[in-house]
Amino acid sequence: MYSVVLVDDEPWILKGIAQTFAWSEWGFQVIGAYSRSAMALDEILATRPDAVFTDIQMPGVSGIQLMEVLRQNGLDTEIVIISGFGQFEYAQQAIRAGAFDYCLKPLSEETSQSLLPRLKKRLDEKHAAMKGNPPEAVISEQEDDSDSTGFGRMLLYLNEHYQEQIQLKDLSQKFFFNKNYASALFKKHTGMTYSEYVNSIRINKAKELLVKTSLPVAEVAEKVGYTDYFYFNRIFKKITGVTPAGLRKGE
Repeated sequence: MYSVVLVDDEPWILKGIAQTFAWSEWGFQVIGAYSRSAMALDEILATRPDAVFTDIQMPGVSGIQLMEVLRQNGLDTEIVIISGFGQFEYAQQAIRAGAFDYCLKPLSEETSQSLLPRLKKRLDEKHAAMKGNPPEAVISEQEDDSDSTGFGRMLLYLNEHYQEQIQLKDLSQKFFFNKNYASALFKKHTGMTYSEYVNSIRINKAKELLVKTSLPVAEVAEKVGYTDYFYFNRIFKKITGVTPAGLRKGE
């Protein structure tokens, strides 16, 4: 069983978190629930749990400060932030401090159902890595429906933001995936690498613009996310077998 500590300055919220998740079903055991963050910090340092679920805004030691102290003391505990504060700067601070996930109160049903499977997978990967097992083997054995759901949301996001310059490490962080794991999911579910998938979206959009509009090729390249016109031409021909101008002429 993986050990979990809960921290929130509101006792009724602590009770709600404890009752929301199917802890034992996914191999977790709550070993402590604390409404005083300073006391929680002492207990966490002493018991070294596998995961901590904590609020951010608390009197005394904030959730971010708690995370920083744990890291300074060498604890590799996975941190899940459950907060009523939706401002992006809080999420940024949590991610920079190494949070596994950032959830808003009240927890949605989707979040409560998908979080523990993802957290278990992360902990399984870490334990397997400590034993010397290759990450690829863990991925193939541990992937579950929640991963597919998260990966699906990642693809939807890419299809809406394909023209932006998004690195895989940034996208992975946004959807709380390990970069290497996200790379493996792209290969498994699309048969392509991340860059190949992005290029395929962009080139398909470019083909639509070339056929349906009279925009100059250079402008089409910009609209689908390519800042280098010659690179766009090269990728376009590699994927379609013709140049952008050739496609427009029907060659």
